[in-house]
Amino acid sequence: MNTDLKHTTATVEKLAYTGPEVNEILGGISDVTRWRLEKKGLLKRVQGLGKPLYSKRAVMALLNAEASS
Repeated sequence: MNTDLKHTTATVEKLAYTGPEVNEILGGISDVTRWRLEKKGLLKRVQGLGKPLYSKRAVMALLNAEASS
């Protein structure tokens, strides 16, 4: 049996963000602004996870759309 333990550092990439994290990523927007973006269909929640989360893909797509405008 091998008793040597190797310490590895694993990085975990987030695939979804909470509402406050999205606010910060989008430049410190308010909850109301995030809600308006949802209402306009520009930002969608991930359904069925128990609490509102936003996919990384949706947040990055919104950032890229704003950057190209």
